[in-house]
Amino acid sequence: MSFVSELQQTLFLCSLKMTPEGGIEVIVRHSCSNDLPISPIGRDGWDVMSYPTESKPSATYSITFDSFIAYSVGHESFIKPDKCAVSEGMQFVRFRQSRYLRHIEESCYGEDVHSGMRFHYGIYCLNQLIDVVTNEAPRIAYVGETAQ
Repeated sequence: MSFVSELQQTLFLCSLKMTPEGGIEVIVRHSCSNDLPISPIGRDGWDVMSYPTESKPSATYSITFDSFIAYSVGHESFIKPDKCAVSEGMQFVRFRQSRYLRHIEESCYGEDVHSGMRFHYGIYCLNQLIDVVTNEAPRIAYVGETAQ
């Protein structure tokens, strides 16, 4: 059994926003290939340039962190993988140890000021990488089939 098996397929980030309560909501969907556009051969330039792209719907999920200590968003082509990390999952990841968690723990007040465990989650999509450090587990909800 893998960690949150529904979120271990290739993901596409649809949105990331702050919640009114001060948390973060991340909307992701399974990546899928869309139909290729109609061949431009025999069509005029106006038709080729103005023809809409149709997106196929796929399973979409909301991942809500009711509170967080820190988060970062990065472009996957610039971020080096953490070879020393201890984790489970590939697309939606839970870390036991990571450089990012160590960095946040060194930058934040310690147990004497803010007690409790700290958890590092990674949401690794085709278009962006999101790392979240929090002191509580996120809520995950199936939103339905969308083509956002």
